[in-house]
Amino acid sequence: RDCEDGHYELSYCINIIGRYKIYLSIADAADHNPPQPVRGSPFDLAITGNRASAKESKVKKAPSKVKAGEEVKIEIEACDDFGERRRFGGEPFGLTISGGDPGPSEMVDNGDGTYQFKLKPTKAGDYKVGVQLYGDQIGGSPFSLHVDAGPAHPPSCVATGRGVGGAGASGRGLRRVDAGAIAAFAVQTWDIHGNIAEPPLSDFDIKIIGLTSNVQPKCHGRRRPKGRYTFNYMTQLAGEYEVHIRLPWLVTSTQQTKFSGTKTVEKVEMQHIA
Repeated sequence: RDCEDGHYELSYCINIIGRYKIYLSIADAADHNPPQPVRGSPFDLAITGNRASAKESKVKKAPSKVKAGEEVKIEIEACDDFGERRRFGGEPFGLTISGGDPGPSEMVDNGDGTYQFKLKPTKAGDYKVGVQLYGDQIGGSPFSLHVDAGPAHPPSCVATGRGVGGAGASGRGLRRVDAGAIAAFAVQTWDIHGNIAEPPLSDFDIKIIGLTSNVQPKCHGRRRPKGRYTFNYMTQLAGEYEVHIRLPWLVTSTQQTKFSGTKTVEKVEMQHIA
């Protein structure tokens, strides 16, 4: 269309996605020379669909291993049919996870063609994570995610046996063990989410303190499978003792990070064999 002011408008319609070149030339009606290309011709043109392509979109970053309770961030890039990142949001990405219950997830649309899924799995295990767009898996999906148990949570751990005077909780009365005989007990460790934790044996700080004497018997431990630990001690001196079982528990603040936490304090009475 001649705008009659030195400008012209051209229109066209292309129905097939692809890359094209547009050649524009102009001829002087007063001479018979071949048309000459206008400045910048040919022009490159890419015709894309009105939505992102699952085939070209991809998982840009995702962890393969975390601890229970840690936040998982899955970064996604939406791309067109030519692999170019789209510059706006609104794509309906979906997340599927198999292998257990990972808990709720949240998708963040950054509005620039990038997206992020966030979730905090609390159950240890192996998961298969898939990201879909319009029903199809995107690039890099599905992928594997392994969730390890978190650190041992002292209040969740359980100590049992005559050597600690009860079944993991105080208030059941004094138990008697024989002086000169081995007193044994076991500890089952769990994280705060109920997964079996397996801290190193060196994490245990166990003290047997004499209440009626200054005796502090040495305690020996052994690591067993599936978060179970066995301990034993012996004293020749009759009397009343306290058994302190401590495990480190990470407490984080804005100023410092320190280890703390005590599992249990139990009373045990030693008696001489008549």
